[in-house]
Amino acid sequence: MNGDISEASYKYTVDFLLKVGYMEKPVPYGKFFDRRFVDRAVKELGRK
Repeated sequence: MNGDISEASYKYTVDFLLKVGYMEKPVPYGKFFDRRFVDRAVKELGRK
């Protein structure tokens, strides 16, 4: 529904990118994703 990625999947990807050298400093999960739109849409649909 929202194309969201789990925090565990995000961490796995970040760890991989750090290991292979494509990323020098990880961005915290909470700062990478902005869930305001998704959270509001889910609330309006009555699913939260």
